[in-house]
Amino acid sequence: MDAKVFPIFFWIILIAVWLVLLGIIFFAGVLARPAYSSEAANYFGQDFLTRASSYSRLKLLAYVIDRVLFAAYGFLLFFLGWKYLGRNPSIGMGRAMAYIAIFLVFLYVITFPVSYWRSFLIERHYGFTTQPFGLWFIDYLKGFMVSFTIAFVGLSGLYALIRYVPKYWWIYAFVMAAVLLLLGTILYPLIVAPLFYHFQPLDDPSMEQEIKNMAEDAGIQIKTVLVADASRRTNKANAYFTGLGRTRRIVLYDNLVNHFSREKIMAVVAHEMGHWKMGHIFQWFLISSAAFFVFIFGLSRFGPRVGADGFRTILAIFLIYALLSVIVLPVENAISRRFEREADQISLQLTDDPDYNIQLFVSIAQANYSNVEPNPWIQYILYSHPPIMERIRHAQQHQ
Repeated sequence: MDAKVFPIFFWIILIAVWLVLLGIIFFAGVLARPAYSSEAANYFGQDFLTRASSYSRLKLLAYVIDRVLFAAYGFLLFFLGWKYLGRNPSIGMGRAMAYIAIFLVFLYVITFPVSYWRSFLIERHYGFTTQPFGLWFIDYLKGFMVSFTIAFVGLSGLYALIRYVPKYWWIYAFVMAAVLLLLGTILYPLIVAPLFYHFQPLDDPSMEQEIKNMAEDAGIQIKTVLVADASRRTNKANAYFTGLGRTRRIVLYDNLVNHFSREKIMAVVAHEMGHWKMGHIFQWFLISSAAFFVFIFGLSRFGPRVGADGFRTILAIFLIYALLSVIVLPVENAISRRFEREADQISLQLTDDPDYNIQLFVSIAQANYSNVEPNPWIQYILYSHPPIMERIRHAQQHQ
């Protein structure tokens, strides 16, 4: 196999889009001075907006550096692998798995300083983290083991398919990925989440009954609401909906339960019920499966030929993924924002109290130093949720 199977225009387009998006993030999110409306200043005050902007710009800078390192490492592996590792057509499964493991370990070594700066030093500077370095590092190692295992199994399995069933490898790869994605969605609350948090049922019988009554009004069944001991790690407030089937659950941070009013907590729960009612997690599964099918089918048709040179395909996939991790963000986040708007709408319907929803948005933003009115380009590329001021204005229209 030679490099001609990778059309030069493919790489030019891929790299150009990647550079443009990262350039926009850097110039619009890191260098540009933020501009806030008078309405945002009335809700939050100039001091908060300034500090939140500073926090956001540092996090965005860390993100850009991390993605550049990831892509540079991908290019290095691709170049070295294409020149040396792929020469031997008899590269065995064991050797390939060893290479994959080494590549992944070195990726984490290279990106560790940025991860430390982004998720520990910046968080500590702004008063969010409650962890000593030792506990943070243990969490980092746990995260490494989870992501390493997923990537190692995925890439090794992909190489086995390319090597042993070269004609139909992409079909088997799609089926394998869909099954693993479904299992991961179901098992995440049972296996991965408990590695980082301890969960307890909500210890407030009257609120639990109120939640069940709200769920009945929404036409859904809910057995329990879980509270995560997030305060051991952060001062941020959050909540999320996770799982499928019997593993579906609403999780509240204990910071939210302990420091927010009952009405605000109910607004949070109503929002998460909105995700449940709309079936967003299952929709995400279908969308992710379809996206992977398009990717793997395109690779089988227009990418490198497979067989003896199968390991070069793995290196190509690694590099393409490093670039696509940025390129797909606008589409991915546009879908996520649509889901969040739908959940907000259901929350307004279930609570029938826009004021408490507005108060919740303000409190969440203050607790997390959210950039409440980001640059439109940053919102378009990176925001998985509508900006806080957009959510406030939507709630005002419901009044």
